[in-house]
Amino acid sequence: MSVASWLSSAGLCPVCGSPQTGFLFSSTDRFFGGEQLYPYFRCKRCESLFLVPIEGEWSFADAYPSKYAAHSQLERLRWYHRWFSTYFFPVLPKHIRGRIVEIGSGTGLLVDWLSRRYPEVCGMEMDQHAVELASRAGRPVVRGDWESIAFDGEKVGVLIMNQVLEHLISRPDEVVQRAFQILNQGGFWVIRTPNASSWGSRVFGEYWHPLEVPRHTVIYSVSGLIELVARYGFAVRQLRFTGRAYDLTQSAHYMQEAGRNAWFMHLLGRCLPLSCGARFWASAINLFRRGDSFELLLQKNI
Repeated sequence: MSVASWLSSAGLCPVCGSPQTGFLFSSTDRFFGGEQLYPYFRCKRCESLFLVPIEGEWSFADAYPSKYAAHSQLERLRWYHRWFSTYFFPVLPKHIRGRIVEIGSGTGLLVDWLSRRYPEVCGMEMDQHAVELASRAGRPVVRGDWESIAFDGEKVGVLIMNQVLEHLISRPDEVVQRAFQILNQGGFWVIRTPNASSWGSRVFGEYWHPLEVPRHTVIYSVSGLIELVARYGFAVRQLRFTGRAYDLTQSAHYMQEAGRNAWFMHLLGRCLPLSCGARFWASAINLFRRGDSFELLLQKNI
């Protein structure tokens, strides 16, 4: 799939529409390696980040190799997923009317968890291998992508995008409009996504792990996303900050690999990756509303 035309232009912010955008940095795919540089721009108004690759330098084939974690292996539902469900999974509303649909469900771990609690749950995943793994495990995941999703007129009660919104190549306003159309009246849209206005984003810059270059095309700030969804008829019912210690320590690791060995980076990346200290740090940043990711519970206005 070629680069969408809007993704190749740095003229306007794709989130808020402001012309006040500027080049921030170029970064490589640090997860899978490679020398290709991908430029990211920041909106000076809403602080969202977005990828602006040169035509021909971005494609699904390059961005998502077969070993991509979301579809390369089947993760089992463990005891810690049950005991600490709000850490691993988005929080759903108490009262749900209609089907629950997760977009970009991978091998269906969240679908598995929700199926044990709700009667109508299904997942949609574009990778065939992930769908096959989910099917073998008895998880209701079908093949499809956001651009081609269709429910034959049947509305959805809850739409979930857990670390998916930032991967989409549809224009952000088109994504919001489509979500509004899919949901039934009073339905909910649950989003968990990286936070462009986080502490980690500011400190680590091009080494910030949640960039996940080049798979993350748009990284939203909290204010930018809230403004966008409100414009198309969604009300915010809950906001949570869900940054994890892993994002901090992995970002520090990337800096170390590049030879940026500040003492506190060394301490964070080498001494605290699995300790209570790193988790406490991440929790404190969330408390101050600067976590590396955030979660929105949105409701379609009645």
